[in-house]
Amino acid sequence: MLGLAGCAAAPAPSNGARPLIAVQAGQPGSFLTLSDVHYDGNSTDIWGQGQETSAILWTRAQAEAKRAIAADDPGFILYLGDLPAHGEPQATRETQFKVVLDGLQGLVAGTKKRLLFLPGNNDSDGEDYCAFTTGGQTPFDAASDPSAWPVINAQPGDIIDAGQLARGFYSAYPLGKPAPGVPAAGLRLLALNTVIFNPNYGTFQGASCVDAATRQADANAQIEWLYAQLADAALKKEKVIVAMHVPPGIDGYGGGANWDPGRAYTGSAPGLTRYTGRPVQDVYLALVGAFSKQIVGTLSSHTHLNDLRRLRDCDGNVTELDLSIPAVTTDHGSNPAMKLLRHDARYEWLAAETRYASEATGKDWVAANRFGFADNYPCTACDGSETLGEWIAKVPEQALLGDMLGYLMVKRSVPTNPRHYPASMDVTCSG
Repeated sequence: MLGLAGCAAAPAPSNGARPLIAVQAGQPGSFLTLSDVHYDGNSTDIWGQGQETSAILWTRAQAEAKRAIAADDPGFILYLGDLPAHGEPQATRETQFKVVLDGLQGLVAGTKKRLLFLPGNNDSDGEDYCAFTTGGQTPFDAASDPSAWPVINAQPGDIIDAGQLARGFYSAYPLGKPAPGVPAAGLRLLALNTVIFNPNYGTFQGASCVDAATRQADANAQIEWLYAQLADAALKKEKVIVAMHVPPGIDGYGGGANWDPGRAYTGSAPGLTRYTGRPVQDVYLALVGAFSKQIVGTLSSHTHLNDLRRLRDCDGNVTELDLSIPAVTTDHGSNPAMKLLRHDARYEWLAAETRYASEATGKDWVAANRFGFADNYPCTACDGSETLGEWIAKVPEQALLGDMLGYLMVKRSVPTNPRHYPASMDVTCSG
C-alpha cells in the first residue's frame, strides 16, 4: 500500500482483478538485438572514444547480423535506437537515417522475420533530443520505403497499436499475431520512446524544439498508454517485453538521472489517479511491479555499454531485470557488439550471448569473440535452469559490480574507476 513515499499498491487491470498469469506454451526460440549505430559514413575506420561508426564498420556489423540470422534463426530482430552520428546538421542526418534504416531492412530481406525499431535521442529531425515527429517528419521519411516502418515484414494484425507512433511509441507482436483458437500465449513487445522522460527532451544544449506543455502531455500519454497495454496483455494472458532506448535510473558514468525526476505524471486516467503527482520513474516502477508476471524482461541501450539494472518496486523488491544492449559504435570506448537472447516456451529469457568485433581479430566478428551471460556473471549456485533474473538473484551481491565492470566495455578494457555504476545497478523509487 502507499507509504510516505507515495508508491501505491499495483493498479489492477480494467476489470478490477489481479492479472491471471497461467499461460499456454509457445515455442522456445531467440531474438537478436542491435543498437546505437551512430553512422557517420567516414571511409576511415577509426575505433575508440569519440569515434562514430564508419561505412566499413557498419558493413561488417550487417554481415555479422546476417550470419546470426542465418545460423541461429532468431524469431525477430529489435533495433533500440540512435541511427545517426551525434550533432549532425539536418541534411547529413537524413542521409545517415537512410543508410542505417535501409541497412536494417536489408537484414531481413528475403525472409519473413520481423525487424522492429524504436527511437533513440538522436532519432529526430533537426536536432538531438527533439520529438520523434518534428516538422511533420520522422526518420522513416528518409528511408527508401517509409511505409515499411516501424516493423519490417509486419503482417496484418502484427501491429497492435500504432496510435501513438507520431510520439514514437507503439506495440506489436514480434513473432506474429497469435492465430485464433491456437492455445498459445502471444508475445507482445512494447516499444517505448523514453527520450520523452529524459531531462534533455526538447531542450538539449539550449534547443527549444519541444515546449513545456508538449513535454508534459507526451509523458502523460506514454504512461497512460503503457498501463493500458500492460492491462490488455494481462487480460489476454500474453507475455510482454518492454523495450526502450534511455533506461530508468542513473547514468553510471556521469551520475545524472536518465529520467527527469521533476517530470511527474499529472494525468487522471482511471487506474492511475493514485500516481498523480509522482515522478514518471516511480509510476513506471509501480507498473512494472504490478505486471511483473506478464513482463519477461526489459531492454534498453543509450549507454553504449554492456550494463545491467535491477528494477525495484517502492518497497525495494526486485521485480525485473533490465538488460542493456551494447552499441555498434565504439564512441564510448567499447567494442562494437550485438546481443542474442534465448527464451523458453514461456518466452522467459534463459541465455544472452554477446557477439563483438575486436581490433585484436582484424576488426571483424569471429566465433571466438562471444561471451555468454554465465561468463559475464559466474554463479556457482546456479544449475542452468534459471531465467536471467533468477540467475542474477543467485550471484553473490559482492560479486555483481565486479562482474558487470569486467565486461562493461565488451572486453575492450576494464574500468579502473567504478564511478557511479554501483548506484546505477539498482533503479529505485524517489523516496
